[in-house]
Amino acid sequence: MNAKQKARYIMHRNPELIIIDKECPHEGVTKEHHHPDYSKPYHIELLCVSCHRKIGAGQRKCTPRNKKSLAILSVNIRKARREMDITQTELGMRMGITKQRIGELENLSEDTGTNTRTLAMFMNVFNKTADDLLGRAKIAEALDKKTDDFFIEART
Repeated sequence: MNAKQKARYIMHRNPELIIIDKECPHEGVTKEHHHPDYSKPYHIELLCVSCHRKIGAGQRKCTPRNKKSLAILSVNIRKARREMDITQTELGMRMGITKQRIGELENLSEDTGTNTRTLAMFMNVFNKTADDLLGRAKIAEALDKKTDDFFIEART
């Protein structure tokens, strides 16, 4: 039994333990289970057939769940590029994409989304994690600070 089969077997034996990490935005269609990591058989993504097929071709879009997440990604890409003191053209050349695409990602143009490969290239060029680019690190930091403040107040 390979890793994929084992993940399916474990998941189907205990469906009540399934954790849906992501779901594609398409409504009114049949959804399929996708295991992004076979070592975590209960962590799945619910995807329509079309989105599921795109994964194999590396074309899956990582569209944040709301405009705020997309705005954070956009601002962080622009900020990281400016910190490196490089132009959109230079960044595009390093990543093998056009200056126009960099501009779209920095300025929230319509139908902006990035695939996992592009996000990975940004992470590599900027030497940042996905959490940094998506703003998750600051959220976690704020939650940690809030928790610390709570415990400080509770002690006094």
